[in-house]
Amino acid sequence: MTAITHKQEGYSGGLNLLLDTSQLNPSEYKLMVNGRSRFGRINPVASPLRVTTGLPDGNYQGCYAVGNFGIVFVSGKAYYKDYNADGSSFLEIPGFQMSAVATQLYAVAVPASTVNFVRKIVSLDKIEGAVNLSSSVSSSPQAFVVQDGVSQPWVIFPDGTARPTLNFAQWTTDDREYVPIGSMMTYTSGILYVVRGSAIYRSVTGRPLDFVVGINTDGDKLSDMEMQSGAPLVSFRVSYDDVSSISPSGLDVGGLVISTTRVTKFVVPNFNSLVFGEPTFDTISLFATGAINPFSIVDVLGDVAFVDLTGIRSFNAVQQLKNSGQNAPFSLKIAELFDGVEQTVTCAGSFDNYDFFAVETVYGPAVVVFDELMRVFSSVDIYEGLAGIKQFAEIKTDLERKLICITTDNKFYELFSGPGLESVGFFFGERAASKKQGDVEVRVAQKPIYVKAVFTDVVESGTVSMTPYTDERSGTLLSKELIQSTIVDVPPRPLPFHSNDDRVKAVFFDISDGREGFKSGFWMRWGFSASLLTVELACNVQSGRRQIGSQAETAARPLVQAVLAAESGAVGGLVSVTGVGLSVVDSVSVGGVVGGVTVYSDESLVFFVPVGAQTGPVNLTVGVNTYKVLDTFTVV
Repeated sequence: MTAITHKQEGYSGGLNLLLDTSQLNPSEYKLMVNGRSRFGRINPVASPLRVTTGLPDGNYQGCYAVGNFGIVFVSGKAYYKDYNADGSSFLEIPGFQMSAVATQLYAVAVPASTVNFVRKIVSLDKIEGAVNLSSSVSSSPQAFVVQDGVSQPWVIFPDGTARPTLNFAQWTTDDREYVPIGSMMTYTSGILYVVRGSAIYRSVTGRPLDFVVGINTDGDKLSDMEMQSGAPLVSFRVSYDDVSSISPSGLDVGGLVISTTRVTKFVVPNFNSLVFGEPTFDTISLFATGAINPFSIVDVLGDVAFVDLTGIRSFNAVQQLKNSGQNAPFSLKIAELFDGVEQTVTCAGSFDNYDFFAVETVYGPAVVVFDELMRVFSSVDIYEGLAGIKQFAEIKTDLERKLICITTDNKFYELFSGPGLESVGFFFGERAASKKQGDVEVRVAQKPIYVKAVFTDVVESGTVSMTPYTDERSGTLLSKELIQSTIVDVPPRPLPFHSNDDRVKAVFFDISDGREGFKSGFWMRWGFSASLLTVELACNVQSGRRQIGSQAETAARPLVQAVLAAESGAVGGLVSVTGVGLSVVDSVSVGGVVGGVTVYSDESLVFFVPVGAQTGPVNLTVGVNTYKVLDTFTVV
């Protein structure tokens, strides 16, 4: 009997659902739920905090952040909160009213800007544009522009006031404001872009609230017709399909990343081709898929990642612009999470050097977490009672940052802000044991003995539960109490450690009465303040069952009797075998060519017809003994 210990060598490899659990790198793991694995240990995350103070029930249409202010739209009304003010609640913005039934309200912050100088066309035959430097200057205050797709847009100002914007007919040379009706927006390089269906409108550069681009030699509207002077005049399209997402490219050249659900393209300004003094745009095709909505795209380490209909995609923007990049296998290791699942309501966001993707998974609504510091997907967050998340926003106060969100069941949360901790789950995977049989690596059966888990930074008592797994079958749930009875030091602490605290504790689970199999592992959970440092699984390998040790052993063991499920097969084909005494089989030979076997029980095993096999007898080998199973197996 030989003992073997399977250990988790850190957690830096992150999630890997691509490979079988027995094939994982020792630093990878199959699944972690509601945990973070930085710094070589696993910690549970704080629970979400639902916020209701100052917020009514209704249709939750969006949540946004402008510095330390959070803004939530509910049934066409706007509510804001100053997170710098202790104990503040949400307050309604007086007078604000947009569509109460729209699914989504779109908003974007635009900076304070001058309307600058009057724009004039030098001559009708030279319409690239110019400015009258002798004209007076007026200003446009910092504003938060809001669209619902059907109403005249509104602006919200830092003082908590709001008003509708002016329309095309209301634009004058004295009050040069006009914002067209649209939906999603983005602001970059001094230009506010507004989407309406498949059309993309743009403002005058430096004037985010002025969409009158077409002007005459007097600096007035080129025409009283909106189509001939307003936003539609210089609108552009990337596809016949409606735009699903628009965002800044993040590149030095400026420009946009624009998606429909079927295509994604770069839109780059062309300053060599001007219309009314404004650049035209060139498009560069990226690939035949796109972000589901404008909230499902996020910057990841200078790359662009987004959620499409099938999962999480990414591409290297710089390389794509140079026409030398290709789709990156960003989510390859977690693709199994989206197997057979179509994405509908999704979003993405960044917080604390993590990127969050709220998606539908095989486990239901979840948040897939990418760790930017470790550069791996690290966790799948599943919060009990919390529906699918449809929008994130990050609040930045003087002292801290908060991640807020709204859900599909019309609730508002501050994530990681609750008083308690989520129950973190860690799947060790199922590890296999093997030995060399000539040049062939042969898996051997193993019998689990115990699981050992070492926790550090244990600052409270709690329960650790563990479920063993053998060959993908669960065993009996076991629980152990981890007791912390000391008083934890508070700053200032003695150097070099808080040495009076008993913060390192080990817990053992006896699983020696479990099943024997070829893959052994476990699923562990805890929901209190303690960090999982190391875990290991000890197993016994019955080496004597794989090799003849003595005449007495041979005599005591029943002879191998076997029947093949088929008498012919192709090289690489799978052949099943049933019979008696099969658990001791080391290898198989077909036509004299040796191959490995996978034993499931004393009555069942399988093998692949080895490369080079010829038509001939099939023999099973046990140590030095050979048992003929079939005189002639036909290799086709």
